[in-house]
Amino acid sequence: MKLHDKEENRIKPMELNELNEYFNQLSQSKVHFFKTIDSTNTYAKKLLEQADNICSLNKNVIIAESQTAGRGRLGRKFYSPAQTGIYLSIIYVPDEKITNPAKITAFSAVALKRVIERLYKVNPKIKWINDLYLNGKKIAGILTEGFVNYTCGTIDAAIIGIGVNIQNNAEIPQDLAAIVGSICSNDNSITNARFIFEIVNEFFKIMSENSDDVICEYKESSFILGTKITVHPVIESTDGIYEATAIDIDNEAKLIVKLADGSTKALNSGEVSLHSE
Repeated sequence: MKLHDKEENRIKPMELNELNEYFNQLSQSKVHFFKTIDSTNTYAKKLLEQADNICSLNKNVIIAESQTAGRGRLGRKFYSPAQTGIYLSIIYVPDEKITNPAKITAFSAVALKRVIERLYKVNPKIKWINDLYLNGKKIAGILTEGFVNYTCGTIDAAIIGIGVNIQNNAEIPQDLAAIVGSICSNDNSITNARFIFEIVNEFFKIMSENSDDVICEYKESSFILGTKITVHPVIESTDGIYEATAIDIDNEAKLIVKLADGSTKALNSGEVSLHSE
C-alpha cells in the first residue's frame, strides 16, 4: 500500500534498543523513554525532587515521542505531536552552583545548531535567547529551568528542555502555521535516536569549552543583531514596550540594545520581536 506524501515524510518512532546503544557511549548517562508524557521537563523536575543525591542524576535524559503538556518559556504551550519532531530534557548537575541559567540556554542553542548543521546540512540561526529559526520560521525551542536548593538559596541543577520540528505537520494549529517551520529532512539514515544522542553529547561537550568562544559563536549565529526590534519587558503585555536596536550580546548572554536616545540597556529577561513579525 502506498502512503500519501505527508505520511511518507513522517519520521519513524524511536527504537529503544538503538537509544540504549548510543547512550552506552556516554558515561554515566541514563535514558528515561516515554511514548507519551505530559512534559519531559516536568518529569525531570520530579526526579530531582525525589532524589537523595541529585549528582546521581547528572546526564539523565528524558525522551518522549510526544508531549500532552509541553511548554516553552513563561508557561507557553509547546506543540509536541508524535512523529514530526523530537522532545527531550537533559539534567545537568555541574560541580559548581549555577549562577546564570540564561547562559546555559545560549550554550544549548549553539550545541543544537552545530548538530543540525552537521547532520542535516542546513544553517539555522538563533533568535535571542532560546529559539532556532530556518527560512524565517521557528524550528526549535529551548527551555532551561533551574532546580533551586531552597535551604541554601542556590541553583544546584538545570533542566534543559529541547524540542525540534523535523518534519512539517499538516495538523498544526492555524495560529502556529505562519511562524512554525521544520528542518524538512528526507534523509532516512538519520534516526531520531542518533539525532538525540548527538544533541546530548554536544551539550556536555560544549559546557566544558571556553565560554568566550561559545558566546562568540552564539553571536555569529544570531539574526537579530543590527536590526530594529520591539522589546516587551512584560511578556504578552503592552505595558512598557519600546523600540530599540539590537547591537550586541555580552559574555553573560545578555542582549545589548540601543534606545532612541542613544543610551544602551542589557536585557536578561523579557521578549523581543522583529518589526517584520
